[in-house]
Amino acid sequence: MTRVELKALVCATSYRRLLGDDSAAPHRDVRTRQVYFLDTPELALRRYGVVLRVRRTHRGGDVAVKLRRRRPVNLGSARWLPNLQIELDALPGYTVWSAALSRPLEPDMLPPTLTGRWPPATLLSVEQREFLHSHTGLRIEDGGLQLHGPIEVSRTRTRTRSRVRLSLEHWALPGSADLVEVSTKCRATRALDRVDAVAALLTDHGIEPAAHQQTKTDAALSVLSRAG
Repeated sequence: MTRVELKALVCATSYRRLLGDDSAAPHRDVRTRQVYFLDTPELALRRYGVVLRVRRTHRGGDVAVKLRRRRPVNLGSARWLPNLQIELDALPGYTVWSAALSRPLEPDMLPPTLTGRWPPATLLSVEQREFLHSHTGLRIEDGGLQLHGPIEVSRTRTRTRSRVRLSLEHWALPGSADLVEVSTKCRATRALDRVDAVAALLTDHGIEPAAHQQTKTDAALSVLSRAG
């Protein structure tokens, strides 16, 4: 494990307060996207600790097969796949290990799926299907999945005066309160120092983490399951 992503949910007013302070964000890069999840109508994959996420941008997007566990699993030869990313998500109070195998999508690959002409599972590569099957025993049939979403996402990348790079993501969830996450990535050896730096930044701006901490994905799927 070489990379750690420190993250915390905060309230939307805190998000606007942080963005509104130029001293905390002297440089910004703002991008928008749409996020969908692929799952059964009952969100069965979620119960297996599997997330199929689709991101759409004006330049195309990507689809990722994510395994999320409280403890690392043996990935075998899949560990050396070039598009595999392994991280530890560290939230206040607990951590989540993840392994995500991604595939880039060209702009013309998503519209047929979004309009129902192609089954959603056709977005997954053979490599991703095999990765999913080998680590969960699940086989994805073209007719077994549906798209959940979209969720409108605005991501702002910024660098603080102390040169800590932050990512601020605002998720507009359908029929629910907005979801805002503050995160930063670093090497595992620097995680403790980075925690102190981010905590100091939030404290200086009067921003407290939300009372109930969970990943954006878990929070979004909870909302989508109720909406379904």
